[in-house]
Amino acid sequence: AVLGGSVRQDCSITRAKAMYNALKLIRDTAGDDVFILGCGCPLGSSIGLVDANRVSADSGPSWFPELLPDKWNIPCGRNMVRNSINRLFMHRRWFILDPDCILLRNATKLTDPEVRGIASVIAMTGGSLLVSDDLDQVPEARLAVARALMPVTGIAGIALDLFDREMPERIVLAREGALGRWTVAALCNWGEKTRPVTSAPLAELLGEDFDPVSDYYAFEFWTSTPLGLLRGEDAQVQVPNIPRHSASLVVLRKASPAAAAPDAAATYVGSNIHFTCGDEVKSVTTRPGMLTVTLFVGRDVGMGFVYVAVPPQAWKVEISGSAVSGFARKPPAPLRMEFGVWRIPVSLEQAKERELVVEWDAAVPLN
Repeated sequence: AVLGGSVRQDCSITRAKAMYNALKLIRDTAGDDVFILGCGCPLGSSIGLVDANRVSADSGPSWFPELLPDKWNIPCGRNMVRNSINRLFMHRRWFILDPDCILLRNATKLTDPEVRGIASVIAMTGGSLLVSDDLDQVPEARLAVARALMPVTGIAGIALDLFDREMPERIVLAREGALGRWTVAALCNWGEKTRPVTSAPLAELLGEDFDPVSDYYAFEFWTSTPLGLLRGEDAQVQVPNIPRHSASLVVLRKASPAAAAPDAAATYVGSNIHFTCGDEVKSVTTRPGMLTVTLFVGRDVGMGFVYVAVPPQAWKVEISGSAVSGFARKPPAPLRMEFGVWRIPVSLEQAKERELVVEWDAAVPLN
């Protein structure tokens, strides 16, 4: 009744009104306590009547459409990404966004970087996270991509270059929790070649949270790489070698005051547990020489890592607590990385909070 050229019983109403009437009948019959997901549903007619709505083309087993040279409707990774980003503003204003499922199995033409790019966009929608694969057929590395998005944030990011590109490449998501305020930025490369360096102004990504006299740690989530300690109006976040059709998730967090001082407190820089690098932290206590965090993500993490920056004079860290005592096998030792960041192993349990204690002696000079 809503398709072009169709015949309706009441020809005095528009196709949009006919669709609205049909959806309202469904909603009234189902009641407000039933969750309704619109799939392939006209967006405007469904506002206020569905809880969630598909906002993209169907996911497909390839980046480009294989049937027709279409940019909007034919199932494929590109079309799903394109439409989802351009409709971020609708989330929880019109309905919950449903960007369609993420395809993880190897039996597609999607490369690992393309899967990460699609996952990055799904994460930034804050909406539905659907996996339709036979999980027994999904390799562990790709299962880890989906796990990193759970639980969903419920909050959509903002495409900073929405009016500059057909497929925006800078999306920011502001977070707030036990660690204070921080930002997750998706820096994307939807082009056809690997981009040697992707740069974005720190001030632009942080928006109103930017403080020109503070230091900020930049941490790349998918590769678990500290990118630097940045400061000032001219500071640039730089990510090397983003593959084509992919994205980098960069976490930007204000460093503890006087981060380079011998008696400075530690900074929780990131993790490989959840893409926000912070939602997994339920409480944090810092004091000179010690950082204590309570971790919980609602699922088992047999071997995860958190990344903590301590004063550069600290040549060794000691770890303790229930987050490091529950390993099935001996974990790797803490590893010192660049910018005073240490990689620390943790193990989490689905139903329990676990505590991590990091201690260091800043009085001992680094050799």
